[in-house]
Amino acid sequence: MRRNNNQADFFMPAPILPPATEQELLERALALSGSQISQLAIKTQIDLPTTKKHGKGLVGQMIEQVLGADAGNKPLPDFESLEIELKTLPVSPQGNVVETTFVCSIDLRAGFENTWRESRVYHKLKRVLWFPVEDTPNKEWTSLRLGVPFIWSPTAEQESILTNDWLDHMSLIAKGLSDGISARRGKVLQIRPKAANSHVRRIAQDASGDTFSAKPIGFYLRRQFTQQLLEHAMNAP
Repeated sequence: MRRNNNQADFFMPAPILPPATEQELLERALALSGSQISQLAIKTQIDLPTTKKHGKGLVGQMIEQVLGADAGNKPLPDFESLEIELKTLPVSPQGNVVETTFVCSIDLRAGFENTWRESRVYHKLKRVLWFPVEDTPNKEWTSLRLGVPFIWSPTAEQESILTNDWLDHMSLIAKGLSDGISARRGKVLQIRPKAANSHVRRIAQDASGDTFSAKPIGFYLRRQFTQQLLEHAMNAP
């Protein structure tokens, strides 16, 4: 649904209050299951681009808006009061997760988080509302549907693996070696560039306080890991 820029503000959709409980959030999310992306656009009055490539990230933003996410642009879980993050999960018709999942950007100027439990990654992953989204290449992307959402927290074993990966990555970042970190590093948590091209640079700082130029990077979850989460949720009683 398109909105004329000359229309008065009262034509904007009213803000949705954040869910008061985790159960309320899950009920809202389940009510969206089966909805098409075009239907989300109508609810949020957002103009959709013609291609999925140009709409990357937009589906998650629309779901956040409809569910009443309250974190805004703060580096906190999307549902700040509930400490729950929303992550979309593109899934093929065969039930396969088709891409890695972005967790958060790494601020190379912000100093170094002392422990895993103080890290931005931990706060983004300690409680997640996963929302599968249909990903069918030969289908009009605006007609793709939302799957059945589920809420997840890492098991002790999963958190141990995530912690070890995070410590390994952060040890290299502290040495000023962020540009050399391979995407193959890390069992489930990897680091990848977070920029439109390799020429983009940011000011970074190592553990000694020395500054240097580095590529913007972010933490991502491997597809194999999120595939396991999806299959476990689908097979849950």
